[in-house]
Amino acid sequence: MSKLYTAELKAEDVPAYTLAGNATITLQSGNTNNHFTYKIKKAKGKESLYFIDLLSGSDNEKDYQYIGCYYSDTEYFHAAKPWKDRVTIAWPPSLRAIRFFLSKLYNIPANLHVFHEGRCGRCGRRLTTPESIQRGLGPECYKR
Repeated sequence: MSKLYTAELKAEDVPAYTLAGNATITLQSGNTNNHFTYKIKKAKGKESLYFIDLLSGSDNEKDYQYIGCYYSDTEYFHAAKPWKDRVTIAWPPSLRAIRFFLSKLYNIPANLHVFHEGRCGRCGRRLTTPESIQRGLGPECYKR
């Protein structure tokens, strides 16, 4: 079995990886060191719709909870119940973090660190070459 590498994405690679269709990212604040892990999956048949799940337990394979969706064509994040109708300031830090991240997707602040889990953000295969690990996408998926 090959080793699974985790790497921090370069700011210019973050949008392509995040919106590749099958991304798992960890966001870490450079100010507080708080971090949250999310799965971002493209909806089948909907080019600009992505579903977002939050890692909410200790099992990093199964403990994900749906928290909302992102519309990439309008750059809009829509929270799921029970947060949908609450004022944004009352959202838990994990929701505020993903909303902030998505609003800065094409201009990542220097104090926000974005990591991937060592799998291709599109097809989910393990990444093994340095170039693929660095950008979070395998060579074939990167071409698409």
